[in-house]
Amino acid sequence: MNRDSQRPTRPPPPGSEDDELDRPTVVPEFDLAEFARKKMLGAEAPAAIPGNAPVLSSESTDLAELFGTGDLEATLAVCEALLQQDPNDADAKKYAELSRRELSIQYLAALGGSTSVIPRRASAADAADDPFADVLSEVDGDRSIDEIVHATQKDRLTILAALYDLLRRGAIDVP
Repeated sequence: MNRDSQRPTRPPPPGSEDDELDRPTVVPEFDLAEFARKKMLGAEAPAAIPGNAPVLSSESTDLAELFGTGDLEATLAVCEALLQQDPNDADAKKYAELSRRELSIQYLAALGGSTSVIPRRASAADAADDPFADVLSEVDGDRSIDEIVHATQKDRLTILAALYDLLRRGAIDVP
């Protein structure tokens, strides 16, 4: 055995080139479910999955299992991320559509149905700071959910998710 390999080595001086190379790279943990929730709610999630995230594919991501947990927002966000990588991913398309359908049903049930007129509880001052201020501005106590969706010109699920979030936070009431 080589005698040099048995000697303890001194760490390189701080700031030296060797010191930089020997330091382990610390990569923060990536929480896919948290990323998905933020992406669904539009809460400052990156437009794409960060570089330190695991590579996604339908084969490596059990979409049926994720969907089965009932975390539909996470399932939808993961499916959308998969579809960004491969627009032809059949499983991602299937579970994205199932998630959208189920979320729409759940949101509408909580909101009282698509023809419900939503009374507003938040004041105009409170609405200015709300992340869904554009949706809240359409809630006037005279418009139905369908009319609010039409007025905002955004996709239906996004508006339903926003209204559901406003309901959860007490900014609007249900009839």
